[in-house]
Amino acid sequence: AAYQLTAETCLFLASKVEENSRRIRDILNVTYRLEHPEKEPLQVTNEYWQKKEAVVRHEQLVLRVLGFNLTSRHPHHYVLHFLKDLQATEELATLSWSLLNDSYRTTLCLLHKPEAIACSAIYLAAEFINFQINRDEEWWEKYSTNRLELEDISIQILDLYDFPDTLLCEGHLHGRTFAEAMSAKHLHLDSKGAALRHVSPALLASSPRPRTTPELRPMPTPPASKRRRTEVKETTTTTTTTTTTT
Repeated sequence: AAYQLTAETCLFLASKVEENSRRIRDILNVTYRLEHPEKEPLQVTNEYWQKKEAVVRHEQLVLRVLGFNLTSRHPHHYVLHFLKDLQATEELATLSWSLLNDSYRTTLCLLHKPEAIACSAIYLAAEFINFQINRDEEWWEKYSTNRLELEDISIQILDLYDFPDTLLCEGHLHGRTFAEAMSAKHLHLDSKGAALRHVSPALLASSPRPRTTPELRPMPTPPASKRRRTEVKETTTTTTTTTTTT
C-alpha cells in the first residue's frame, strides 16, 4: 500500500510539474481499477476521501524528500541541438527520437544525465542506418559524455528490444558486453522510422512515436532587451580598456 501511495503521489506531482495536470480523482480511478479490476469504479465515499487525503499528505512528504527541487531535464531537448550540430539527416533524427521515447521504459533517465542518453540514441541510430557522422571518432565527448557512459546506455537500449518482457534496471543485467550487444544490432524500421526487433505487441502498441519528424531548430536568440544590455556592457568594457591603455 505504501508503494502504491507513493506511486500515486509522484504521478500526481509529476503531472503538475510537466504542465500536464491531472486531477487526483483521475489518478485514483486508474490505480483503483488496476488494483481491483473485478470491482465497480471507485465511488465518492469515505474510501475515496481517505485515499485523496492520503495523496495530499504524501505529496508534502515527497516534496520535502526532494528538497522542493522539481527541476528535470529531458534528453529530447538535447538531442535536437546535437543533431543540428552534427548535420543529421531526417532519417537519423526520426530514429534517434524514437529510441529516446523507448528508453523511458528503462531506468536510464534516473541513472544517467540527459546529455549522455541523447548521445547514445544518436550513436545507435547512426549505427543502425549506417550514417557516417563527420566528426572526430570520439564526437560524443564534445557533449560531456565518455565512452563508458555511451556503452552502458547503449546496452540498456538494445536490451529493451531483445528482452522486452524483462524489467531492465542496469545495463549488464543479461551479461552482455557492448561488443556482443552491437553485433546483433540488426533492427528493422517501420514506416515512421521506429526501431523494431523482437518487440512484443504490447511494447509496440504503447510506445510513443513522433507523428512528424522533430524539427531541428537552431538555439533561440536572446530577447532584444537582453541583447541591448549585452551590447552596453561590451561597449563599457571596450571604453574602459581604451582609457586604461591611454
